[in-house]
Amino acid sequence: TIYYNGIGISLTLGTPILSNLKNNISTNNITSNSLKGIEISFNINNTTVENNLIKDSGYGIYIESSGGHTIKNNTITNNTDGILLNSSSNNNITDDNNISFNSRLGVVFIDSSSNINMTQVENNTNGKGLFAWSIYVHTINSTGQDVASAYVDVKNISGFTTLE
Repeated sequence: TIYYNGIGISLTLGTPILSNLKNNISTNNITSNSLKGIEISFNINNTTVENNLIKDSGYGIYIESSGGHTIKNNTITNNTDGILLNSSSNNNITDDNNISFNSRLGVVFIDSSSNINMTQVENNTNGKGLFAWSIYVHTINSTGQDVASAYVDVKNISGFTTLE
């Protein structure tokens, strides 16, 4: 259990040995961190985040200026925002994540490109499952079919907002 910190787990600039490895953040209970449950930023690439309970934090998972991450089979709940990707590319967010009951937004994409296949982004307090600003999203539906680029399948996602 990792709790009551500013940031629960941080892989960021200043940990250069991690930048070229395939990191794995797995099977943690990350709760009540005031800023971020998990932070991956500034050229830390190819990290798998799986099988974690991330709750009661500012951002559940915060990814900035890095890419190639896989986020799968996590419960991300009761945070301000569930997942935020900022200036991040080539990430995979799979459909076995439960991203719910976050007070502001479920998943936020800012200047990012990612592959998403999500079916459980729901019950986020202000009603927005996904928020996208200046993004390239490649979407695969629940049957694994490539639907389109720069398109989000909102069939099973509550709320989608874009700013132009």
